[in-house]
Amino acid sequence: MTKKIDLEIEFNEVTSKLPKSLHPFIVKQPYAEYTHQNQSVWRYVMRLNVEFLKKFAHESYINGLKLTGISIDEIPRMEGMNRILKDIGWAAFFYT
Repeated sequence: MTKKIDLEIEFNEVTSKLPKSLHPFIVKQPYAEYTHQNQSVWRYVMRLNVEFLKKFAHESYINGLKLTGISIDEIPRMEGMNRILKDIGWAAFFYT
């Protein structure tokens, strides 16, 4: 039997500020559904990106990545990112 995950959203401080036209596209992050393969793909892509961007992007990119709490090792949880991003005036627009 397949477990159904509730993806119904409740608006919070971040999502309530979005234009109403975007509301149909706001979803909960189905973190529990991420597989080991999903996490492995994340690690692979992030490692490639970070190594490439260290050479070509502005130095503030790597510093900014650290500030956001985005991990190279695992897919970030949006609720954790939003707590950090709020302090620098940004947000990830996913309901958590």
